[in-house]
Amino acid sequence: MRLVVFDDDRLGLLRGDEVVDATGALRERGFQSPSIVLSDLIREWEMLAPSLEALLVRERGRPLAQCQLKAPVARPGKVICVPWFQRRPTDRNEASAASAARAYLVAPTALTGPDAVVALPPRPVDYEVGVALVLDCAAGAHAARSPVFGYTGAVALLARGWEERSLRGSRPGFLALGPHLVTHDQLAGPETLALRAWHNESPRLGVGRPPRSDRSARDRTMRGLRRVTKATVEVVLAGLAQWVALEPGDVVVLGGFWPARRLSPGDRVRLVVEPLGQLGFSAAEGAGPEAAAQAAGTRSAGAVSAPGAVAEASANR
Repeated sequence: MRLVVFDDDRLGLLRGDEVVDATGALRERGFQSPSIVLSDLIREWEMLAPSLEALLVRERGRPLAQCQLKAPVARPGKVICVPWFQRRPTDRNEASAASAARAYLVAPTALTGPDAVVALPPRPVDYEVGVALVLDCAAGAHAARSPVFGYTGAVALLARGWEERSLRGSRPGFLALGPHLVTHDQLAGPETLALRAWHNESPRLGVGRPPRSDRSARDRTMRGLRRVTKATVEVVLAGLAQWVALEPGDVVVLGGFWPARRLSPGDRVRLVVEPLGQLGFSAAEGAGPEAAAQAAGTRSAGAVSAPGAVAEASANR
């Protein structure tokens, strides 16, 4: 299932290029709008999923272009960024420790949605693209149950300075998530996620790399993609679980898909995570956190394409 949070914190179900409002159905079951708490939704998911599936089939949708999308994760308990992780660990314990050593907490108020405008402070700011995992349960708590509830795209910003990384990454708008959350049962595994990214329309990840052999065009394109593996997810969560209690609704951002890049006012970053959709944001000059919080508000979702359209547009570039 594909979940979105739109307008005044309403929960929607994505069906093609339409959004079916599920807020009323949740209110009938005790979930109050606009205070939709994702952790409660995840805990009750097995009970709620059948009714939401039926709602998705029978109810009329609203055009996605008319919805103002926000971050698809509402009020997470914890947000943990892992800017680098071991893609091919040779020793599991060593890789877990290495991933946890570079992790840092980010304030949930740093979250913003797709196509937001981020106000930059008067100091250098770097960013990384990646994939955010929304957790279902603690790693290893249920052997037959995936620790990941769903996946979404992520762009994490980090200001340079002497302060702790948790502060430098917690400015309003410094963590963009979206455009929607895809539950794990909709994917064959994290390996099916493929990342492409552009900085000011210049390809930086997954496209535009010169071929090193006479492989077909499709092989060259696929070789340029960056992927997340099941082993990576297990290693990172195991390392984090040694230091912090992971709970339903927590967000873990896996970065490090390319070296951190500098962000300047006027820049635009676009990330496509197939089949999760497209996430973009623009940078603007800003001063205090109040201005940043105001600028972090999302625009109309008209620039956010449906997954199929995004994949097709990316393939044509």
